[in-house]
Amino acid sequence: MLRHSRVLHWLGTFVLLTLLAGCGTMALFGSRDTTIPLARIQEGFDKRFPLNHRVMEMFDIKLTAPRISLSPEDNRVIASFELVVLPPLTSKTWRGSFKLSGGLRIDSASNTIYLRDAKIEDFSVETSDPAYKRQIAKLGSLLLDRYVQETPVYTLTSEQTRLLGTDYSLVKINARSDALVLSFEPIKK
Repeated sequence: MLRHSRVLHWLGTFVLLTLLAGCGTMALFGSRDTTIPLARIQEGFDKRFPLNHRVMEMFDIKLTAPRISLSPEDNRVIASFELVVLPPLTSKTWRGSFKLSGGLRIDSASNTIYLRDAKIEDFSVETSDPAYKRQIAKLGSLLLDRYVQETPVYTLTSEQTRLLGTDYSLVKINARSDALVLSFEPIKK
């Protein structure tokens, strides 16, 4: 009888531990959040700049010194750049600044976060040459449309999209003043 009691005790303990392990596993494979500090986002931008582009087949433009900040009030990223413009037929350069903001969009295929609905907050170029005023006014929009919106804000690593053999999909992004909070859901197979 004592032996039968021990077997039941161990069997009960095994069943209880199995149930508890199952509960823990279910919690592990639910939704989860990951925080990406602003400093890490800034480091990623620093590696991709300066950017050099030819715009309107006449202006060579260099975007440098990206400064990234986050706006939790409207869930947007703000990016400021220094700008150097080399106009045609001259050795002079024009200097200026370029500031934009944008919401965040998720490209699930590449696990990359890009700007969406980006808008120019400030664009200024110091030049005394009135012949180029109209073309310069177009430069900000062209930079935004052609180049900046194609630059990733952040690319997720495989470690961020996979946990204990479970694949996760990024479903939501929230900006805080010091970080992006990424919300993931497990991918149902």
